[in-house]
Amino acid sequence: MDQQIPQPPQSSPDQYQAPANAPAQNQPAVQPSGTPQYAPVPQMSGSKQNWKLIAIVGVAVVVLGVGGFILFNKKGPGSGKTNEQPGVVSGGGKNYKTDSDKDGYPDVTEQAAGLDPDVSEYTRCKKNNCADAQLQNTQKTHNVLVILDGSGSMAGKVGTMTKMDAAKTAIKNYVSQSAATTKIGLMVYGQGGSNAEKDKAVSCSSALLVAPIGNVSTSNIDSQLVGIKPVGWTPIGYSLQQALSQFSGKSGDNNEIILVSDGAESCNSNPVGAAGALKSSGVKVNIIAFGASFSELASLQQIANSGGGTYAAANSYEELDRKFNDMYENGLKIYEQGKCEADAFIAFSSCYSEAFRKVTTAISERKMSYYDKKISMDEYGFLDDLSSTLYQQYTDLMAEEQVEFDKGADERNRLIRGE
Repeated sequence: MDQQIPQPPQSSPDQYQAPANAPAQNQPAVQPSGTPQYAPVPQMSGSKQNWKLIAIVGVAVVVLGVGGFILFNKKGPGSGKTNEQPGVVSGGGKNYKTDSDKDGYPDVTEQAAGLDPDVSEYTRCKKNNCADAQLQNTQKTHNVLVILDGSGSMAGKVGTMTKMDAAKTAIKNYVSQSAATTKIGLMVYGQGGSNAEKDKAVSCSSALLVAPIGNVSTSNIDSQLVGIKPVGWTPIGYSLQQALSQFSGKSGDNNEIILVSDGAESCNSNPVGAAGALKSSGVKVNIIAFGASFSELASLQQIANSGGGTYAAANSYEELDRKFNDMYENGLKIYEQGKCEADAFIAFSSCYSEAFRKVTTAISERKMSYYDKKISMDEYGFLDDLSSTLYQQYTDLMAEEQVEFDKGADERNRLIRGE
C-alpha cells in the first residue's frame, strides 16, 4: 500500500474513536456535576424529584445514547456514502468555508447530515421557554387541605407561644398570601376526647373537617381556627384516610395536603399506607414536623415519602411561618420553574447531542470515502482537524450549559430555603 495513504484505524472500523488530535481528557459529552445537596422544595423527602439529579440522569442518558450510536454506526473504509461520482477529488477545506448559520458546522457538512445549514443547531435546540411554561402551570387550580394537629402536646410551648397558637398564626399568614388559584380547606385531627388513656379510642377516631376545600379565606380563617384546642392523641393515618374524599372531582388539578404535627402517629392508624393511597389518587402529602422530638422525625418523614410530598422540620414560629409561605406557595412556583428548567436542559442536551452525532457520522463517512478515492488526502486531513475542532466545541458548549443550569438550580434552592 502507498505509504502516503492514511491507514485505517487499528481498532475495528465499527468502533468509534475521538479525533486523533482531540484532548485526551475530554469525553464525547460533558458529564454533569456531582450530586447536589438540595431538593426541589426545602428539606424535601428523599423520594422527591431533584432538579439537578433529574438533569444529571437525563444528560447521562443522552451522553450514553450519543456514544452508543457513534460506537455502532461508524462505517469502515470504502463503505462510506457520498454524492460525488467515483474519481472526483476535491482539495483540502475549500468546500467547508461557508457556515451560513454560524454554528460552527460547515454548510456542506450540515447538508450531508440532514440538517438545515441556515438554522443554528444551538438556536434550534434552545427553544424551550420556561417562563411561559411556568405561567401556564401556575394557572392550574391548586387545591390545598391544611390538616392541623389537635393533640394535647400542641399545648406545649415554642418560645413564648404555644405550638397551637404558633401553628394557627402561620396558617392565617399562609391563607392571606395564597395565590388566587389556590383553594384552601381545613381539617383538625385528635381534637376529640383527651390525651388520657381512657379517651384514646375516641380521640383516635376524631378528624374534623372544619372547612371544605375552597371555603377558607382571609375573612373567615380566624373564626374557623378559634375553636380548635389541643386535647387528644395523634391519629395521623385516620385523618389522611378521611381527607381523601375531599379531593373527589378534582382530578387534573394540583392537589396536595399540608399536615402539621408535633409528634409521630400514636393511634396505629397506618399513616404511611394512607399517604400512599392519597399519592395514588393524585394528592401529594406534605408534612411539617413542628417542635417534634428527634426520635419522631424519621417516622414523619416516612409519611411524606410515601405521600410523594415534601418534608420539613420547624422548631419555632418563625421557621414554621417560613415553611408554610416560602415552601408551599412561593416554593411551589419555584419548584414548577425548576422542573421546567430541568426538562429544558435535558431536551437541549438531547437535541444538540443528536445534531453533533449526525455531523460526526457525516464527517466519518466522508473521510472513509478517501479509500474509494473520492476525496483527496488534503481533505481527509482537513476533516480530521474539523472533527477535533467540533469535538472541542461540543464539549465546551455542554460544559457551559451545565454551569448555567447549576447556577439557576442553586439560586432557586436558595430562594426556597428563604435565604
